[in-house]
Order: sequence, then structure tokens, then C-alpha cells
Amino acid sequence: MKFYCIPEVKNEIEKLLKKNSYKSLQSELYCFFDGVSNGEKSYQGFKLNCSSPNPFYKKRIEGRGGYRIYYYIIEVKNSLFLTALHPKVGKYGKSNLSKEEIKIAQKRFKECFEKEEYFKIKLDHQKKEINFNNNKEQDS
Repeated sequence: MKFYCIPEVKNEIEKLLKKNSYKSLQSELYCFFDGVSNGEKSYQGFKLNCSSPNPFYKKRIEGRGGYRIYYYIIEVKNSLFLTALHPKVGKYGKSNLSKEEIKIAQKRFKECFEKEEYFKIKLDHQKKEINFNNNKEQDS
């Protein structure tokens, strides 16, 4: 499976990683994406759009005090698109996104998908972290 995120998510991840209290985010995201690429179906969280052919999920990573991620699975492209992310605790913490915030994330994903304005998420297996490549760059 290929992994992508919209620019807002990349920016949010980079902002959170600057804070020492969110240092676990890098390894948690790596473990999540690595598990998906190894065929684990545990990536499927709570489905938010029951009737859509492209499921939209929310999932908690790193337990109760960890993070919440929101993403689409685009099966025909064998891809996962991260559309929103937030910590559950700390300075930037919140329990969930509001319905309005979810709608905004879904709308923003559709805009980015149509314009191909998103980032490819690459796994660095040596450092056990994720990296971002502009979608228009060549895969290496």
C-alpha cells in the first residue's frame, strides 16, 4: 500500500514534532504505516462514511493519551491518504475533531486529491521514521 497526506497534515506533524511532549508521534506513525505495509488489517479504525466506496476512518494510535488520525483508503489505487491528525492530550490535545472539522478535512482531501497536491509518505526502516516527498517528485 502507498501512503500520502495532505499539506495540512504534514504541517501539523512537523509542528508537533518540534514539541518534546509529542516526540512519540514519529515512532507511532512509523509503526502504524509499517504495520499496514506488512498486511496488518489493524489499520481499520472507526468507519465514518458507511456508504462510500472509499472508506474514511478515524483511529487512535498509541493508546488513550496518544493521537487520533483520520484517513481515506482508496482501494483502486491501493493507497491510504492521511487527512487529519491531532494529539489527545497536551497543549494541542483534543478528544476528537468536531463534525465541522471532519467535513473540512474531507473537503480539503478531495481538493488536494483532484489537484494532486499531496505528499508521499516514505518509511525509513533504518531510522524507524517517516519522511515526506512531494507527490510530483520521482519515487526513489
